[in-house]
Amino acid sequence: MNRKKWVYPFYNILHPFEGVEEMHYYRRQSLPIAIVIFLFYMFIDIFAVWFTGPQFDIQSRDDINLLKIFVLKIAPILLWSIANWAMCVLNEGKAKFVEIITITMYAFVPYIITKYAYIIFTNFLLVEEGTFITWMVFVGIGLSVIIMATELMYYHEYSLSKVVGSSLLTVIGMVIILFLAFLLFTLFQQIITTVLTVYNEISIRLK
Repeated sequence: MNRKKWVYPFYNILHPFEGVEEMHYYRRQSLPIAIVIFLFYMFIDIFAVWFTGPQFDIQSRDDINLLKIFVLKIAPILLWSIANWAMCVLNEGKAKFVEIITITMYAFVPYIITKYAYIIFTNFLLVEEGTFITWMVFVGIGLSVIIMATELMYYHEYSLSKVVGSSLLTVIGMVIILFLAFLLFTLFQQIITTVLTVYNEISIRLK
């Protein structure tokens, strides 16, 4: 793998427009790197449980459930990527589905860095000083939003206003997907219940 590809997730933090433009032009985004970023994102909760300073710690180590953490982390990312791809297909977006997943994880890097830094700083600061590191995380979120918007502009070849509009449609799409998934789950549950009821009735009559 081209070593320069590992630079972009960090270079984009300080140079979001130049970095994203270059990454898009040379197609230097990488799904394997995005997976590594996701693993760091997923393990934030585990790292927090074990290493958050005692004065800030509100979680029990007994609460760790890797499967639950994985599902809660991956589901919103997949949901966003599916909805964004679907909405942008309708609005002449250029990014492929895998590219959307990849650039979404790249955009998470500032948040991930500030979140780990937050956890580390909790071991050296008083609760009264916690406002500083809380704002640090907010800055990380802000940078992530800027990078995500820039990536969508370049990869979909959208204007900023179209990025905002498509993002709102993506959120609506996520709600629709969740609603349809809930309906399908409910329908499936009812079918299973009906089949089991019929099976039990037949079993009773045959005895």
